[in-house]
Amino acid sequence: MGLADDGRTIHAIEAEADTQTIIVGSIVAFDATAGTVIIETEDDNDTLIKVPLKIDGEAVIEVDGKRSEVVSVLLGSEVILRTTADLSSVRAMRATSPEKNDDAE
Repeated sequence: MGLADDGRTIHAIEAEADTQTIIVGSIVAFDATAGTVIIETEDDNDTLIKVPLKIDGEAVIEVDGKRSEVVSVLLGSEVILRTTADLSSVRAMRATSPEKNDDAE
């Protein structure tokens, strides 16, 4: 924790997270109504795997840098997820929407 010269104002707080609770990958299946998502990511051997997860009802969702609702997350989005310690559900999701294909017009 970093304090200002007055010794009372906090400038910064550093925290370390268990890397096992972070999943980076892309969304290959998504059901906003059921609150479930399947993420494609790499395991420790660089093999692509699919990880099914439940999205916690109180999860913090960010899409393209803005606070959003889970229904705003698009299939194919690249995501960084913070999960529960048992890797069963998502507590926070930072999603980057897939780029729009200009050739589709």
